[in-house]
Amino acid sequence: WGGFLHDIGMSRMTDEWTCDPLGDRDSQYLEHIEGHCRLGVEALKEFKVLPSEVNYIVYQHHEAPNGSGLPNRLKGSSIHGPAMLVAAVDNWSALISRHPHRAPLTPPQAIKKMREPEMVENFDPEVLDWLQKALFPGASPKK
Repeated sequence: WGGFLHDIGMSRMTDEWTCDPLGDRDSQYLEHIEGHCRLGVEALKEFKVLPSEVNYIVYQHHEAPNGSGLPNRLKGSSIHGPAMLVAAVDNWSALISRHPHRAPLTPPQAIKKMREPEMVENFDPEVLDWLQKALFPGASPKK
């Protein structure tokens, strides 16, 4: 449920916006990240039947183990494990999607990009290994 609903806060944003992990990190980008995470948790308050961990995933799916994520700049084990998984899958999906200023990457190019120095610290290494194994069975991690 957390993976399915992680961007539900986008439905409450007033302007159109897509998250491109290769895009600029200006103040508007940061505002949208923080806003849709907060609005997502607000939207879920109405649904008492959802497990509480769904809220953690929705709120923390832009946090990063190195503390550079949003909205709270949590570090390492302070981030809910499933939220780290959703963060990696969400970024991979954004990398293979078309954006206004760039062509989509191929699925293997996206995993390779996520392992580059400027991005790798945003993800739990075990989660990246798992994602690569899930997407490309038989491929060795970190290539």
